[in-house]
Amino acid sequence: MHAPRHAEKFNAHLFSFFLIQVLVVGVAFVLPNYMQIVSHTTAIVASLVLLPGALIGACLAPIGGKIYDQLGPKKPILLGLVLQLLSVVLLAIVADHATTILILIAYTLTMLGIGFAAGNIMTNGNQLSKQQNADGNALFNTLQQFAGAVGTSIVSVIFGLFQRNAGNYAANTTNGAQLAFIYLIGVVLINLISISIGLHKGTTNIKS
Repeated sequence: MHAPRHAEKFNAHLFSFFLIQVLVVGVAFVLPNYMQIVSHTTAIVASLVLLPGALIGACLAPIGGKIYDQLGPKKPILLGLVLQLLSVVLLAIVADHATTILILIAYTLTMLGIGFAAGNIMTNGNQLSKQQNADGNALFNTLQQFAGAVGTSIVSVIFGLFQRNAGNYAANTTNGAQLAFIYLIGVVLINLISISIGLHKGTTNIKS
């Protein structure tokens, strides 16, 4: 594999990893606020609703790695992103009448997507030479933190714009949540395009 081609693959995976973190942090910001303001749940209940999805996502990461080893990167990564797309589409559709069960299901789909995709995107993208491997890991780790800040900032701005409107605060929050989910649908669609480009570049390592 030529170096420029490998660089394109690395950049596409790095961007995809960034977007997947933006989505997860964005969803994790919107849902507790939505449940407390619109559904009138307590902060503890809102946290408990998200807990099963977080646990499933953490437990699924090793399984996603095994699927990667057996079937290659394409199937687990694309499966993970499709699950995330389904989750935000579901949330956007039911935003004005979401129940606790629907929110739990949607967030679980989001975290299932993380379990299948995130680690495999990092593994498949960071196939650099020995001299560059540490730098590649540092970029992924740094971008993960930056993505968290970006994801929170954008959805909080969307929320704030609607919540400042006159009228019913809960209804305004619902509208803000729905627009935030539509924005996150766009994030996943861009991610699918980005990772498709990266996967198309192949998985051959550069030998130093």
